[in-house]
Amino acid sequence: MKLPVARTLSVLLLIATLSMLPGLSHAQTRAPQAQDAEVTFYSNGSLGALLMPKTKHAAFAGYIFDGENRLFTTWHDRFVTLRLPPGVHMFSASYSHKHPARNSQFSLNLVAGQSYFIRAEAEVKGVVILQFQKGRLDVVSCQTAHHDAGQDKPVQTKHIAPGARSEVVALTSMPPCQ
Repeated sequence: MKLPVARTLSVLLLIATLSMLPGLSHAQTRAPQAQDAEVTFYSNGSLGALLMPKTKHAAFAGYIFDGENRLFTTWHDRFVTLRLPPGVHMFSASYSHKHPARNSQFSLNLVAGQSYFIRAEAEVKGVVILQFQKGRLDVVSCQTAHHDAGQDKPVQTKHIAPGARSEVVALTSMPPCQ
């Protein structure tokens, strides 16, 4: 059964209007602002530490969230710099792409115009056969970030969540220290 053209257009207009309302779209984007904070995330840690029975410095490969919003997927030797609005953010490093890890949440109050470097590593407990891992995030100095990840490659765009792509600062190497 065909719907009249006017009714079809009305339905399409309603759907388009609803998708623009705050909170209803799956991935909301916003234009970066001059007063944003710059946050560089990088994945670090030892690949060999993944074989150890207990460590807090193993390589992390997983998902980074800001609140309930997945920002990007990362793995060892990768970084991404995002421009985020000032205020309190709840970051987490998770092995699930669907939700943030409750056991690795990390609160950070971003200040406009400031730069932050956040290292993602894995905490490992157990042996290879029966091993438990959780992501861990730490704020580090720019100098530490450059020491850890000075040769890291940027996260590819396809690994950045669509809603976070407008926040990315396009860089080919870690941002300089100020």
